[in-house]
Amino acid sequence: MATLTVKNLPDPLYEKLKSQAHAHQRSIAAEATALLERVLGEHATTEDDLRRRARRLRERTPSYLSEETRRKAVRRGRA
Repeated sequence: MATLTVKNLPDPLYEKLKSQAHAHQRSIAAEATALLERVLGEHATTEDDLRRRARRLRERTPSYLSEETRRKAVRRGRA
């Protein structure tokens, strides 16, 4: 297993990482590893996955607009 050293990490970013690690009851190194795995690992979300999830969410979300009104808004870039 490799070792990674991060130099010149901005203090606010380090504090955020430290806080998140504490919230997840992990070490800072374990939290950094989990974040990297989520972003870069096998489980990274693809654009197609995001589109599918958005479509499913839209289907489950009640709409107060008619379909035609929604389409017009989308065409105008307002939805």
